[in-house]
Amino acid sequence: MPIKFSNGLHLDEEAVSADVVIIEFSKREIEVGQIGDALDRLYSISDNKDFFLKFEDRVDFAFEGFENDPREVYQIAECIKFFRTLTDHWPLWFHFINKRTESFALTLRLLADVEIVASEDGRVGYGFKDPHQLGAVIQKLFDGMNALYEGHQCTEFQIEAMSEKVSKAIDSMFEGS
Repeated sequence: MPIKFSNGLHLDEEAVSADVVIIEFSKREIEVGQIGDALDRLYSISDNKDFFLKFEDRVDFAFEGFENDPREVYQIAECIKFFRTLTDHWPLWFHFINKRTESFALTLRLLADVEIVASEDGRVGYGFKDPHQLGAVIQKLFDGMNALYEGHQCTEFQIEAMSEKVSKAIDSMFEGS
């Protein structure tokens, strides 16, 4: 299964030979808050009908340059700000994000405020601070997905099928909590 990492130019050309795309956000673009290049890469898959179909549930993302930071990326203010600003312009994650990887949960952790919590057995996890904020984030991403589907003239069946996938992914995040 060909996988393409993209942190720069020509994603639209490279994606033709890929089955999965991992969008890399560089530390430099995050620290200066420049979303333009990332937005261009994302638009190259959402605006193209073939890529829209091909990369349904096949996109992940990574924050390059933060490997030595002991915090999780959803605890790094610059990463949060960058990702939220990017999502304000491209709220299409629910269609593209791989719902079987950590990227799905990370998407929500970056977009809604979280706090670190310890369980009774000593494990450390996270919790969403405000259920209303999380609900608003989820609604925004559903609205973005629905607008994308309308733009690509998808059927009700396609919309319902993806909505079901997203709902199951959300439910699985909260199982056992």
